[in-house]
Amino acid sequence: MPKRRSRAGTHQTDRDGALHLLAGTWRTEGQLVGVKPGPKTTLVAVDRYEWLPGLKLLAHHVAGHLGRTSVASFEIWTYDRGRRKHASTSFDQDGVTATFEGRLRGREWIIRGKTQRFRGNFSADGLTLSGTWDQRAARSWKPWLTITLRKVG
Repeated sequence: MPKRRSRAGTHQTDRDGALHLLAGTWRTEGQLVGVKPGPKTTLVAVDRYEWLPGLKLLAHHVAGHLGRTSVASFEIWTYDRGRRKHASTSFDQDGVTATFEGRLRGREWIIRGKTQRFRGNFSADGLTLSGTWDQRAARSWKPWLTITLRKVG
């Protein structure tokens, strides 16, 4: 597939551009929405995205804390050619699974799942991703967590 220049300044293919932007290690900071900011409502984590050898799969490891609570997850991202979307399966620290679809539009990265969704933007240099996670509440969505990821190394 021909390569194209992304708006985020990195070389990528049309089908896996978002995954190439994500590859690497990120320092993640966040804040729960609608509650008084402070140590109990702050997220600090490391997100690591790495290509699995010989496969077109991107592994995503998360380790950190939301307040005093440890958070951890493992996720696999790929590109679903038939649906022309990125797809993932995520496993949290308790083994609970969730599936998501992602789309990259310019610098905007959108993720949708049954009970959670994310909308954020990569910086022009591709080294920062900022946005908001929402959670489903009955029949509507409510902002849950604002986050900023900064690429390290």
